[in-house]
Amino acid sequence: MATHNSSQCSSSTTTPHNTSHHNHNSWHIDKTFNIGNLLTVLPVVIALFTWGTGVETRITKNTTNISNIEDIIREDKLLRRNEMSQMNSKFDQMSSKMDSRYELTNSKLDRILELRVKLYNEKSYSNVQKN
Repeated sequence: MATHNSSQCSSSTTTPHNTSHHNHNSWHIDKTFNIGNLLTVLPVVIALFTWGTGVETRITKNTTNISNIEDIIREDKLLRRNEMSQMNSKFDQMSSKMDSRYELTNSKLDRILELRVKLYNEKSYSNVQKN
């Protein structure tokens, strides 16, 4: 096997210290400005900006719509709560009226029964006296 010494290298080899020859395998920055690249990239940048602005507009619009819908739902819940409270109040009033009418009907029936019993007793007593 042969060993490779730095003294055996030819003078055409580029090293990090030898900048007279250009190495095609390394990265480099070119200071020239290519108008073709600009004409290619600029429409893409404009399209992305336009798209992003449109998305932002739609997001803002949807946020406003959602907020409005939430307000409507809140108002609707409050309205339903008030309606239920009014219905419960009316139900209680009706129930109270029904209870009072029930009591009145019961008292009338009790008086009718008392009169019937009294009349029956009087008839029975008069029949017993006649005999």
